[in-house]
Amino acid sequence: MLIYTKAIIGLLATTFLSNVASKNPRRLKVTKGNGKKPKGNGKPKPIVGDYSWAEGTWYECLETSLMTFTGDVAPKHINENVECSGKEFGNIAKVGNHSKIYQLTHMMLNHCQMWKFSKETCPNQTLPNHNRGDEGNVIIMQQAEGIGSYALGTKTIKFYSDFVKVSNGTHFHTRAEHATEEDMDTYECHMGSTSNSMVCDVHHYEARWSSWSPPNSDSFKYQDFGSYSLVKDLKDCKMCKK
Repeated sequence: MLIYTKAIIGLLATTFLSNVASKNPRRLKVTKGNGKKPKGNGKPKPIVGDYSWAEGTWYECLETSLMTFTGDVAPKHINENVECSGKEFGNIAKVGNHSKIYQLTHMMLNHCQMWKFSKETCPNQTLPNHNRGDEGNVIIMQQAEGIGSYALGTKTIKFYSDFVKVSNGTHFHTRAEHATEEDMDTYECHMGSTSNSMVCDVHHYEARWSSWSPPNSDSFKYQDFGSYSLVKDLKDCKMCKK
């Protein structure tokens, strides 16, 4: 009789609780084996280091640069705090499918005789806002590659190049005869206060053939380095608003 009575009471209690639950349904909490809520929302974490801010064409807002010829300062090539020159510094484009690997294309002018052009074969090229229009120049191009770091908070990307491409007036071709004499050229670029501004610190160590040098002498060596404040749009250059 006692066992029968306990069974009846248990059945009534179960029925009562089922009715209460149906009238007041509650969401069950999913827990792990240790009874704690799972962390996160299950979405994959983004890859650290998005360098898409570096993409685009950049123009010179402020420049300080210097050349040295075989170790001596070249007075003609001392440029201090040159404001709003408007020169195109270069273009940075993505290599691959993500925002990590980039190529910087930078164009400059060299004297034709540094590349064994004669007066007759010199293409006499110019670049916008460069002040070397009547000196017998050829356009040279460097394409330097860089990879953005995974380090947290990093807003710097460094580009490296060891080869120069020279224009013959119609197209560019790589000239590597002096590459083994030269140091690696570098462009270390830092994001500015906004994604539309950047500072690049540049160092080139170059070796060239030159008609200025005596016959059978070593190549002519010079360094070209500087710091450049850059913008994607000159409207964002404060120096241009003075």
